[in-house]
Amino acid sequence: MPSVTSRASAWAASAASDRRAGSRCVGASAARSDFRKPASALTAVEAARLAAILPNPKVWKAINPGPYVAGRTEDIVARMGQVTRDRLDFC
Repeated sequence: MPSVTSRASAWAASAASDRRAGSRCVGASAARSDFRKPASALTAVEAARLAAILPNPKVWKAINPGPYVAGRTEDIVARMGQVTRDRLDFC
C-alpha cells in the first residue's frame, strides 16, 4: 500500500492534470520545474506546497512561500497526519 506521503505527492502532482495556468506550470510539471525532481520523489511538505498554491499558481509560489501559502501548507500537512492517524488511507 502506498504511503500517505506518496499519495499526497501523486495527488498534488496530478490534481491539475499537468495543465498550464498562464505561463505557470501546475501538476507533474510543477514538481519538476519548482523542486527539480519527479512528483514521486516529493516530500510531504513539497507536495502540500504544490496543493496549497493550486487555487492561484500564477500568483502563489511553492518555493519560498509567503505567509498565506506557508499557513495553507501547514494545514495540509496536519490533515495528512490525521488521515494516517485515523487510518483513512486505505483507499
